[in-house]
Amino acid sequence: MRDAPEPTGEEGEDADMELPKVYEPVHSHEVLRERLVMFLAQFNEMVRGSGMDLVFFPDAMLHLVKISRIIRHPRGNVMLVGVGGSGKQSLTKLASFIAGYKTFQIALTRSYNVANFLEDLKILYRTCGVQGKGTTFLFSDLDIKEEGFLEYLNNILSSGVISNLFTRDEQAEIVAELTPVMRRENQKKTATPESVMEYFLQRTCNNLHVVFCFSPVGETFRTRVQRFPALVSGCTIDWFQPWPKDALVSVARHFLSGFEIECTEEVKEELVKALGSIQDIVSETSIEYFQRFRRATHVTPKKMDTGLEKLKEASAQVEILKKDLAVMEEELVEANQKAESVLVEVTERAMQAEIVKNQVMIVKEKAEQLVSSIAVEKALAEEKLEAAKPALEEAENALNTIKPAHIATVRKLGRPPHLIMRIMDCVLILFKRKLHPCIPDSGTPCPKPSWQESLKLMASATFLLQLQNYPKDTINDEMIDLLQPYFRMEDYNMDMARRVCGDVAGLLSWTKAMSFFHSVNKEVLPLKANLALQEARLKRRSSTRSKNQYDEAVGEKQRLTDAANVCFRKMTSATALINGLTDEKIRWTNQSKEFKIQLGKLVGDVLLATGFLSYCGPYNQEFRANLIKTWMSILREKEIPFTMNLNITNMLVESSTISEWNLQGLPNDELSVQNALIATKSSSYPLLIDPQSQGKIWIKCKEDQNELQITSLNHKYFRTHLEDSLSLGRPLLIEDVGVEMDPVIDNVLEKNFIKSGSIEKVLVGDKECDVMPGFMLYITTKLPNPAFSPEVSAKTSIIDFTVTMRGLEDQLLGKVISMEKTELEAERVALFETVMQNQKNMKELEANLLYRLNSSEGSLVDDEALIEVLQTTKTTAEEVNQKLKISRAVAARGSILYFLIVEMSNVNAMYQNSLKQFLVIFNNSITKSAKSVITEERIEIILRYLTYEVWAFTSRSLYERHKQLFTLMLAIKIDYHKGNVTHEEFMSFIKGGASLDLNAVTPKPFRWILDITWLNLVEISKLSTFSTVLSIIESNEREWRVWYEAEKPEFEEIPCGYHHSLDSFRKLLLIRSWCPDRTIAQAKMYIEGNEKPLGFQLQRCYILNKIPIKQKHYSSLSFTIFHIEESLGPEYSEMQILDLEATWQESEPRTPLVCLLSIGSDPTTQIGNLQNKMELVIRQII
Repeated sequence: MRDAPEPTGEEGEDADMELPKVYEPVHSHEVLRERLVMFLAQFNEMVRGSGMDLVFFPDAMLHLVKISRIIRHPRGNVMLVGVGGSGKQSLTKLASFIAGYKTFQIALTRSYNVANFLEDLKILYRTCGVQGKGTTFLFSDLDIKEEGFLEYLNNILSSGVISNLFTRDEQAEIVAELTPVMRRENQKKTATPESVMEYFLQRTCNNLHVVFCFSPVGETFRTRVQRFPALVSGCTIDWFQPWPKDALVSVARHFLSGFEIECTEEVKEELVKALGSIQDIVSETSIEYFQRFRRATHVTPKKMDTGLEKLKEASAQVEILKKDLAVMEEELVEANQKAESVLVEVTERAMQAEIVKNQVMIVKEKAEQLVSSIAVEKALAEEKLEAAKPALEEAENALNTIKPAHIATVRKLGRPPHLIMRIMDCVLILFKRKLHPCIPDSGTPCPKPSWQESLKLMASATFLLQLQNYPKDTINDEMIDLLQPYFRMEDYNMDMARRVCGDVAGLLSWTKAMSFFHSVNKEVLPLKANLALQEARLKRRSSTRSKNQYDEAVGEKQRLTDAANVCFRKMTSATALINGLTDEKIRWTNQSKEFKIQLGKLVGDVLLATGFLSYCGPYNQEFRANLIKTWMSILREKEIPFTMNLNITNMLVESSTISEWNLQGLPNDELSVQNALIATKSSSYPLLIDPQSQGKIWIKCKEDQNELQITSLNHKYFRTHLEDSLSLGRPLLIEDVGVEMDPVIDNVLEKNFIKSGSIEKVLVGDKECDVMPGFMLYITTKLPNPAFSPEVSAKTSIIDFTVTMRGLEDQLLGKVISMEKTELEAERVALFETVMQNQKNMKELEANLLYRLNSSEGSLVDDEALIEVLQTTKTTAEEVNQKLKISRAVAARGSILYFLIVEMSNVNAMYQNSLKQFLVIFNNSITKSAKSVITEERIEIILRYLTYEVWAFTSRSLYERHKQLFTLMLAIKIDYHKGNVTHEEFMSFIKGGASLDLNAVTPKPFRWILDITWLNLVEISKLSTFSTVLSIIESNEREWRVWYEAEKPEFEEIPCGYHHSLDSFRKLLLIRSWCPDRTIAQAKMYIEGNEKPLGFQLQRCYILNKIPIKQKHYSSLSFTIFHIEESLGPEYSEMQILDLEATWQESEPRTPLVCLLSIGSDPTTQIGNLQNKMELVIRQII
C-alpha cells in the first residue's frame, strides 16, 4: 500500500528502491480500490496487447488480495476454481504485475505436445532458477492438451524435481552460471555440481508460482484432483463463487457511467440494478433449461415527422385534385362558350366579307399565278443544278480519299512539289485567305506560291471538315478569275496530280469542281432569291385575322382539356398510391404520434435487445419468450420505460434484410430469424448448434459473394485458412467442431486485437496476423446436444440452430415444388427476389418518398412505375401463395413426421434419426407414389404414401413396446395439425388429472368411482365436449356403473348418448379417464379409424362420406355429431414383418444396416437368403 521511496541521488548502488514489502491492514476499501486502479493503469500502459478494464468490487478485491499474498510467499502456489469468465486469469495477471513478477503462459498450437511442454518448462526453470526472476506460471484447464502435462506439474508442486528435464550439457551450463551467485550468497557452502543443482532447484521453487485456473463444471475436475494429489496439497485453493448481485451492479455502473442515455438519473440507476437482476434470472433459467431438456447452458424523431407530413399531404392531394378538376371543368365550359362565340363572330364577318368576294378572288388568282411561277422557277433551278451534280460528287469522293495523316505528311515536307503548292494556292483563293503579291517564280513560269499561309490553313484540325462543308453559294466571279491562270497550266490535271501529289490529288479535283459549280450556280442564284421572295409574299397573303383568332380559341380549348385529363390521371394515381401504401401510412402515423414516447422508452427497449443478443442464443423459442417476459416484469417493477409489445426482431433488423436472408436459405420461421439476428448482431462470434446443417447452408449462401473460406479444425491447412481470412478480410466458416475449441483461435474468439497504427493485429499461436475489415468467423457443430464448457460459452455466442417445424416445412415445400412444379418454384423465387428488392426500396422511400410527392421536381403521383410495382407485386404474391397453399399440405405433413421421429429420442436415447435420411424418404415418396393430373388428388396420394413410408421405416427401428406409442402419437399429431384435436384435449389425454388435488375439486358422488378416475373426469370436464359430464354421471349412476364394470367397455355403448355424439378420439379421452387399462385397445380403434357412429337417427341426418365435416348441429338430436376422416387406417395396426430386401434397397454402400437383436433372434438365415437372391458376396467378421 506504500509508495516506493523517491530517489535523492545520494543512494548507493545497492540501495533498494522497490516498493516496501510491509504487511499492514487496509482501513478502507475505497483506499484499496484507488490503489488497485493505479496499478491497473500502470499495467495497461506497460504490458502491450494486454489491456484490461476491471471493476474492483469487494469480491474482486478480496480475490486479488488473496492471490497477491499467496504468490508473494516462496513456493506460493494457488488453485483458482470457478467457471470461465469470472476473472480468474485477469486478477492473476494484475496480482503478478503488482508483485513485480513476469507472467508466463504456454502458447498452444495444434501440434503442441509433451515435448513442447517440457521445452517451456526448461525456459521457466532457467528464468526462475538461473536468472532469479519471480515468475507466475498461469495454467488453465484449457491448456491441458494431454493429461501428461499434469504429471509434471504434480512433480513441480510436490518436490520441484522433473526427472531428466535437463541434459548433462545443460546442467553443466547451469552450474557454471550459478556457481558465482551461490558463492556470493552462501560463502561457507562448498560449490560442488550437486550442491549448485540443489541450489538451482531451491531457487526455482522459491521464484516459481504456479496459478491454476480450473472450472468445476463436469467430472473432469474431480478426476484430476484424485489422480494428482499435489494439485490440492501443494496449492492454496480459492473458490470463485458466482458474482453476487452487488458485484454485477458495480460492473454495470462502471460501464454505463460514461455512456449517455436518454433518461433521467433515477432511471439510469434503476437500469444499472436491472442489469444485475437480468444476469441472475438467466442463471436460474439455465438450470431450469437443463432440467427440462438436459441441455447445459452457461451464463457467463424530426425526420419521421417530416416524412409523415409529406404522406399526409399525399392523402390530402386527392381532395385538392378533385377541386382542381372541378375548377378546370368550369374553365373548359367557359372555353367552349368562348370558342363558339368566336365562331359566330367569324361567321358574321365571313358574310360581310362576301361583299369583297370578287376582290378576294382576284387576290386568289394572283396568288395561284404566283404559286405557279414559283413552281416553274423552282423546277428550272433544280434542273440547272442537276448538271453540276456529277462534278460535285466526284469532288466529294476525291475528298473522302484524303485522310488527316495525308495532310500531316504534306505539312512535314521541307520542299513540297510545286504542283502541290499551286493546288493549295487555289484552295486559299476559295477560302478567301491572304496570298502573297504576284511575284514570278524563278524556277517555274508561274507566280510564287503562298506556302506559309497554306501551312496555317492545313494546321487546322477541321481542315478536311471545312472542305466537305464548304459554302458553295459564296463563290464569286473574282475568285473564279483568280483560279483560271492556274487551271490553264499544262500540269494542272488529275493524272499529273496523282503522280506528283499522291493521296492529296483530290484537292485539285475539288478546286475544279467548285469552279464548274459556280458557272452553273451563278444562273441559279437569281432564281433562288426570287423564289424566296415569292414564297414570303405567298405566306403573308395566306393568313387572315379571323382564322388566327379562331385557331387561338380552339387551341385554348384543347389546352384546358389536356390539363383536365392530366389532373384526373394524377388524382387516380394518387388514390392508387395511397391505397398501395396504406399499411405504411398507418405505421408511420402511429410512429410519429408516439415518437417522443418511444424515445423515452428507448432505454428499456435497448436493454431488452441487448439482453436478447447476449443471453437468448442457446435457448429455444419458449425459453426466449419467457426470458423477455421476465425481463419486462423487472423493468415494469423498477419503472424503467419500455415498449409493452416490443418486437425485438423488427427493432434490430429491416424486413428487407430478413427477406434477403430467406432468399439465401434461411427458414422463414421466427426462431430462425432470431438466430440469424443473433449471429449477425452479437458482439461475439457465433457458434451454431446445427445438427441439420440449416445454419451452415444459410451462411454459405450469405457469404458466398464475400469469398467465404470453409475449413475445419482437423483440416491440415486450418492454420493457413485462418491466417489468410484474417489478413485478407474474408469470412471464415469452421464447420463440424466438437465440444472443445483449438486453443490457437482463443485470441481471435476473445478479440484480443492489438492496435498497431491504423491496423489491428492478433496473435495466432506464436505469429502476429493483421486483422483486416471484413473478417468474420462462423463456427458450427453437428452435435445435437453439445456440452460446451463455460469458457467456450463466454468466448462465443452459442446459438441453437436446430431446425424448427415451420423451418422444415418451408424447406420441404421447396422440395415438393421443385419436384412437382418446377416453373412454380422459379416463379416463387423470382417473386421473392422482387419482394426483397421492393422492401429495400421501401426503406429508401421512407427517406425520400414524401419529399418527392411535394417537391418542385415532380410529383410522386406521376410515378406510375412505383404504383404498378405495388399493385402487381401484391397480386402476383397472392396468386403464387394460392398455388403454394395446395402443396404446403405435403410439406406440413413431412415436418410433423420428422419432429415426431426426433421426439422418440425422449423415449429411448438410441432412437436417433438424421434429417438427411428423412429427406431421402421424403423425396422417394414424391417420385415413387402414383401420379395424377388432378392436383388435389396427387397431393392426397403423396400424403398417404409419405405417411406410411415414414411410419414403416421408423417402426422397423423401434422396440416392439414402443411401436404402438409411436403410431398413436402419429395419429394424434396429424389430427392436431388438421384442427380435429385441440391442444387442451391433447394435454388432457397425456396428463389426465394427475396435477389435481382431490380435496380441491368437486367431491365424487359415489364411492365406487376411484379417486384417480374422478380426477381424470374433472380434468376432461374442462373441455367443451365434456362440460356436463360430471352432472350427467351423478344423475345416471346405474348406466355408468354397468358400462364401467363391463369387460371391454370400448365395445359397449357409452351411456347418455355419448356413444353417438363422440368420435373415436373423444371416446379415447373418456375411456382413458374411466378405464386406463383399456386405453390401448381404444387407441387401436382410433388408429384404425374404422369406428362409425351407430343408430338410425344418424341416417336421417346425412350419409357418411369422405368429405371432412368437422362439426354439424341438428335439431333432431340432443347431441353434437362429429365426422372425422380416418386418422390413419387398419394397416397401421398390423405387425411389421422385417423385409430385409426392402431394407437393403434403402441403404447405401456407406450406410450400414445395424440389427439390434433380442434374446433368441438370429437374422443370419435371412441375410443368407438375401445374399443368394441378390447374388452378393458376403464376408463375416468374427
